[in-house]
Amino acid sequence: MVATVAYDPSEPEVVRRMIKETDGGFDEIVDFAGNEKSMAFAVSVLARGGKIVVSGLMGGNFSLPMVQWVYKRMTIEGFMVGTLAEAKELMALARAGKIKPTPMKEEPMADVQKWIEELRVGNVVGRIVLKN
Repeated sequence: MVATVAYDPSEPEVVRRMIKETDGGFDEIVDFAGNEKSMAFAVSVLARGGKIVVSGLMGGNFSLPMVQWVYKRMTIEGFMVGTLAEAKELMALARAGKIKPTPMKEEPMADVQKWIEELRVGNVVGRIVLKN
């Protein structure tokens, strides 16, 4: 799979553009933020019959008129790795300074395809942040 386009959610009319360019919206969306704003955006660009998987835990509430849910025939699923006890243990280790920070590197958005290939072959350690 090759990324061919990236969208800026703050761009005016981006939802309309995304719906048009995807012939009706995305079939599957992963919400890595998990807050009210990210979920509202995901629903707005989801195709009929699509699925949203929420793995972010930023919090807040999510509200959707039942008629919209039924009309879109959408599925929303939560996904989490680990337990609350494991999260508490991890936070204690972090506070004690026993966890090294994740290596992070900024790269230009124009190199997105290069970094997708590097991820695919396992050559990325930590995180690559793509910036315009």
